Amino acid sequence: MGETASLAGGNGANDRATQAKVKYEKISSGQFPDEVVVTVVASHGALTAIFPSSSVDIEARTVSVFVLEERPDSYLVDLPTYTFSSGSTALFPKASVIL
Repeated sequence: MGETASLAGGNGANDRATQAKVKYEKISSGQFPDEVVVTVVASHGALTAIFPSSSVDIEARTVSVFVLEERPDSYLVDLPTYTFSSGSTALFPKASVIL
């Protein structure tokens, strides 16, 4: 697995996370030069958010994230920012996450 980091404000049950990458489906320029609008496909459907451009690898088509929990067929992932339709955490199929 990738590098681990301590999560500030963790509830004690899960105060460590593993750095990973999630494949994205679509990307476009944001309003400002240091941001991009990214669509990722989570277990329950597409999520769109404005991410810092530093969190995106355009050549690899990935976004830097933290894996909070592993489940049998998916990972609970902490995204760089909140999405337009949900919070900053989402379940992703294991095939979409690169550890």
